[in-house]
Amino acid sequence: MKRNFILPALTIGLLGTTAFMVVDHQSETQREQPADGTQPTGQTSRDASSARTQSLLAKHSAMLMTGVSTRLPVASDFRLISEIPWQRGIVAQAFRAAGPEMSARIIEPGMPVIQPLLPAEPSTVGPLGRRSLFSIHLKYANDNATTLPAVTQGIIQDYLGAHRLTIQAVLYRNPDDQLLVAPQLRAAFVRIDSPELTTKPESMIEKSITELRTLGAYWPSTAPFAPGEMRTLVLAFRYTREDLQNQSSSGPSLDFELIFLHLLKDSASSEPQIAVFATSDGREQFHLLAPNDAEAIDQFTAINADINFSDSAILGMYPKSPVVTGVHHLSLLSIPTDLVLAQMEGITGAESNSDFSSYLDTLFEQSKQVTNQASDSNETQPAAQETPQSSEKAETVAP
Repeated sequence: MKRNFILPALTIGLLGTTAFMVVDHQSETQREQPADGTQPTGQTSRDASSARTQSLLAKHSAMLMTGVSTRLPVASDFRLISEIPWQRGIVAQAFRAAGPEMSARIIEPGMPVIQPLLPAEPSTVGPLGRRSLFSIHLKYANDNATTLPAVTQGIIQDYLGAHRLTIQAVLYRNPDDQLLVAPQLRAAFVRIDSPELTTKPESMIEKSITELRTLGAYWPSTAPFAPGEMRTLVLAFRYTREDLQNQSSSGPSLDFELIFLHLLKDSASSEPQIAVFATSDGREQFHLLAPNDAEAIDQFTAINADINFSDSAILGMYPKSPVVTGVHHLSLLSIPTDLVLAQMEGITGAESNSDFSSYLDTLFEQSKQVTNQASDSNETQPAAQETPQSSEKAETVAP
């Protein structure tokens, strides 16, 4: 089975900084937490028109959430994307245009990783909280080409095995009882043996998170943009990867992957439902990640990445230039991106569907049908013993 390379950008940056922290043991500087949108802001005219409109956080002051701004996202906070940037050059241009201000940010240490969403009560407007989307786990992939000493390799492997990164979205409820997803994501860095609270990352880890950026909200309509009607948020990872399956490969290369946060049709402020789609292999493959229990303390890892280093310094003691060599992921659906484009254009014989959000709805429904069929066929079979954390070679299905 061909190995997938999915969402490696964040993985690469995290590993590089982790290795530096473990091997060099020299980062003890207290990092400065960005303001992160928590500064006082004025209400919109619509908010001010209703005396009954109250902040959810004002009613639940004991649940102030680090990494969650009290300010309701407005249209000007979003960049708009009318067409999905499948081509590398277009993605690179959009990535640069988005800039560091649209990069994900690490949640400060000592904060709850999982916080139940605040209730979307009538006549209230404001933040609901952070919602976990998926987690990433790293593994040091030792090979014959490595120049790192065995002791260094062991230290890196132990450290990576003890931590994971959980990617989260910040959700809001607007005056029309619509669910809003903030354009900027959050990232919780945690120890696996104490998953309740975030832990302090090395400063270079936070810097590496800039490789995960929100390109914009998918909005093909010519009508004015309405954040409450936006259903698909488009993000990109910039990373270095090496395809070990391709013998003609010239070595590691810089590339991009796309990720899509999609609000399902049944999603509501009282019951958010977000499906995560992503590309791999330089946007050649398209996947629907297996859903996680967003409120579970022990989050399973949907993405397990193999990492190596293409260079080292200080007599091989200092690893440099991290490269993704393989990724195992849990997915409900996996198809070639060319098939996605063909289906949207109606080339495959199916009805064309040029609206990307509607097409994602179709894929999600197809994946549910396949999953239900598989569940029915397994009712008479022995229960699987493999846990989500160990199912690195789980097969994916196509509609």
